[in-house]
Amino acid sequence: YSIRSLDSFLVKRDRGRTNHVNRDQGIAYWNTHNRNDEDDHSILPAAERAALARRLLLLTHPGLEALHDLSVGWHRARIAYLRALPEFRDLRDRLAQDPLSHQLADDLPPADEESDEEISIPAPPAPVSAPATAPGAAPEAEARPPRKVASEPEKRPRAPALEPLLDASHPDLIRLPSGDVLATGALNERFYQAMEARADHLAPRLAPPAVPIPSDRITIVTGMRNEAPFILEWVAYHLSIGVTHFLVYTNDCDDPTDAILDRLATHGLVTRQDNPFRRDKGQKPQRIALNDALTQPALTGADWYLPIDVDEFVNIHVADGTLQGLIAEMNGPTTISMLWRFFGNTDRPAYEDRWITETFIRCAPRFMPKVARDPDNAHGLRDGTGIAPPEGRLMGWGVKTMVHRRAPFAKIGVHRPLELDESRKADLRWVNGSGRCIPPEEHGDENWRATKNSAGYRMVTLNHYALRTADSYLVKKQRGRINHVDEDQDLTYWAQRNFISETDDSILRHLPRARMVWDGLMQDAELARLHRAAADWHRARIAALKQDPDYRALYSALTAPMGALMATARESRD
Repeated sequence: YSIRSLDSFLVKRDRGRTNHVNRDQGIAYWNTHNRNDEDDHSILPAAERAALARRLLLLTHPGLEALHDLSVGWHRARIAYLRALPEFRDLRDRLAQDPLSHQLADDLPPADEESDEEISIPAPPAPVSAPATAPGAAPEAEARPPRKVASEPEKRPRAPALEPLLDASHPDLIRLPSGDVLATGALNERFYQAMEARADHLAPRLAPPAVPIPSDRITIVTGMRNEAPFILEWVAYHLSIGVTHFLVYTNDCDDPTDAILDRLATHGLVTRQDNPFRRDKGQKPQRIALNDALTQPALTGADWYLPIDVDEFVNIHVADGTLQGLIAEMNGPTTISMLWRFFGNTDRPAYEDRWITETFIRCAPRFMPKVARDPDNAHGLRDGTGIAPPEGRLMGWGVKTMVHRRAPFAKIGVHRPLELDESRKADLRWVNGSGRCIPPEEHGDENWRATKNSAGYRMVTLNHYALRTADSYLVKKQRGRINHVDEDQDLTYWAQRNFISETDDSILRHLPRARMVWDGLMQDAELARLHRAAADWHRARIAALKQDPDYRALYSALTAPMGALMATARESRD
């Protein structure tokens, strides 16, 4: 990369050649080295790893970043100085005439000859020295420009990759059953903080709206089947953080799910609908429910809707812990994408009638991008058989999105709103869980997960308790999936979600308020009776399933010893 940019070439010419001190770096030099005949991207994977190494250096040696800032500032000042000089300005203008070609213009000397042009080189200004500092102290860097603030998202350059280096010997790098390699512990947190710090400089935050948007009525829309023992905790918790109503679609319930929801409906808290999906037509219950929800007053009369499941809990880290406080802290967005954090089983096999949010606090790490494969086994990560690991699916960074009625979307999505009205894009104020604007290139993305440009947990996390206990997982498997009705919930499903390498108990601070709501609900004697009946039904179903050899084998696999991160056993597939 001998010429770099036009601007940097001026500094290089001003500096002179390091080896051939008497030879000029003028037009002939530029044209000799400015080759643009081919494209070669083969260095990019290594460049991504280098970007990570650079980030780690800056994190662990703060003085380096300050010195780098000084270097960049000096370079820019030198460029401005040289471009103000007629001879350097003339050189730059001539080089810029055809910057993508190495061919000489007709009026320029051949590339293999030294230029006869005389371009005087002024004496350089006094060099800029880094300020003296005490050992270990960071020098003062130039003040960073203020963070951008925008009323809505704007297109930004893509951020550098922060993929973990595949080094099987690192104590915080775990090889998953899928063959993926994932950072955990302190190393993972370092990656996550580096990602957030980078995003702070790339992604704008919203400016406060002229008038606060209405946020009094917030409706959760969801589907359920045989979830009775877990309903009241979920309802009480979300009522305590500002949700005002629940629109619930049910189908084929054998337990007291319908009865509990119908009892809550007598208190004005729930609207329950039979799910109108058609199994004989191959329809997905969740998709049909979300389509129908657009016709229901419980949703059309709300300020916000939030499509989440009964195993997902909104965990707010700012303000007073309410959704209304979160919206104000985020400066009035109209769309908020919340990032999943999976909470694993933590070696609790037996079902107990106790709160899920209190029971499970071991979870996934926060930096969970798509993990780099190692197909050529460059880092010794294959099995002892010499067979490369299969393609895996790292279950992290899924999103669920809360949407205001002013947001320009026509359809409810499972993970993101759908059918953006391009004529109303000016009304879109879409942020992530850290309160930063979602990149415009992801506004039309129907993907279920976030990217490194849109992930964030600083203000809100969506705690996802997809597994609960091994006992309850048997009932979940028998029930089947709500959205993917043809997909099984086997050992692979469990292993892909059973992350237990980290601890997060931040949701506990919200539980006293949720307990007060729970206590109020349990004052209804019939509702309390239905909850006890739900727990009894659940226990009986677990006992019955354990009499089945297939379910008994699955339970044994689920409760087998597991690694520090997730279950390592895998179901054999014939």
